[in-house]
Amino acid sequence: MARKGKDRQNTLYYAGEKKQGKNVTAFLVGGGIRNKIMQYEAVDGRISWIRIENKQAIITMINVYAPTENSKEEEKTKFYDKLEKVCEKVKRNDILMIVGDFNAKIGKEERNEGVAGKETIYDTTNDNGAKICDQAAATNTFIMGCREAKPHETNDEYKKEMRKKLETREEEVDINEEWKNLKESIMDTAETVLGRRTTRKRKEWFDEECEKRIEAKNQARNRWLKTGNLKDLENYKEKRKEATKYCKQKKRKLDWGANAGGRKKEKVEMEDSNNEDDAPSYDEYIEIIAQLKTKKAAGPDQISNELIKQGGHELLSRVYRILVAVWQSETMPEEWRTGLLIPLLKKGDPTQYFKQAFDNINRRSLVEQMQQMKILEKLIKLTKMTMDNSRARISTTEGVTNEINIERGVRHGDALSTTLFNIALDGAIKAAGLDRVQLK
Repeated sequence: MARKGKDRQNTLYYAGEKKQGKNVTAFLVGGGIRNKIMQYEAVDGRISWIRIENKQAIITMINVYAPTENSKEEEKTKFYDKLEKVCEKVKRNDILMIVGDFNAKIGKEERNEGVAGKETIYDTTNDNGAKICDQAAATNTFIMGCREAKPHETNDEYKKEMRKKLETREEEVDINEEWKNLKESIMDTAETVLGRRTTRKRKEWFDEECEKRIEAKNQARNRWLKTGNLKDLENYKEKRKEATKYCKQKKRKLDWGANAGGRKKEKVEMEDSNNEDDAPSYDEYIEIIAQLKTKKAAGPDQISNELIKQGGHELLSRVYRILVAVWQSETMPEEWRTGLLIPLLKKGDPTQYFKQAFDNINRRSLVEQMQQMKILEKLIKLTKMTMDNSRARISTTEGVTNEINIERGVRHGDALSTTLFNIALDGAIKAAGLDRVQLK
């Protein structure tokens, strides 16, 4: 039985049996988003779902009230079969959220890793818990339990927990072991604190016109997602292109004005540091850390830039000491050699992928060109170190592949890649004699 109630401020979507409190799910929708509701369906009293239009993406929210642990297996199976069918109907580009009461206990067993965190009050998983873990794995979702929010779960709390975690872990001499130490500390602390995000201030360059163009792009995208019409797709692409171009121009103007006065000074300071055996100073390292961009995808280790930047002095100091050890020994943690590649489809042919020029660079020729340019030998050795024995895993629709060896090209996503490509290109131009060609 499905019912819909409304007052001046809220709308109640209600699904359940006539008997009050018996197998009921409901959505109470505030007035601010009532006009954003695209679709609602009550499968039965135990499962209902709602589709909400959002600026960034459309959200499908499924509300459930699962049978209790002591219910008959037949009733449980029927419930999860229905839930699976509802999940299969969710549009591919929608954000999926499954909320409600699963009457489940999720334990601390290793088998739950990947679908649930370690912070749970239960030691073992019950039958309902095992079913929800299977459901999470099938729908590529992550289980998050309800708990009371702590008042100090902020960046300061993350720093505090990180300091406590590192105090219990002695610094290792071997860089592989030390990196393993730091990685585990970062991930454990992030899970404990849950990385509560604080609202970022709007960038200075982001003005009202930027906001209008972004809104127009989002509206065009939502229209295309609803209709699937080719004309709407082309309109969305055009709006996206306009918004991206305008925002980049605004940001570039601000960045140029802010940095123009400091660039010459930076060049002079770099010229003073010409001892190739000197590792970068801690101050130089902190400057680079401050420049790391946020909201970027993490690599295979799942450590985002934010987790490093907000880790506090103790974490930053130990990461710096690893980098100094890498500089001095010209070796790096083995885990750093593995990257994650995401193929980009070529337009019109799903079996073909973009192949960048970066992929075809001969590494030996690159090193020779660096030597001819009289680049410091230390920097050449370190650059070669980052490319030697490099590996990658490829993300596909079926999951992530095993590691493969990468013997050509520069590393994707590496900050050095563009510079190294330009060096290789300069060498190719000179080898072809094009640097001596005079244009008339």
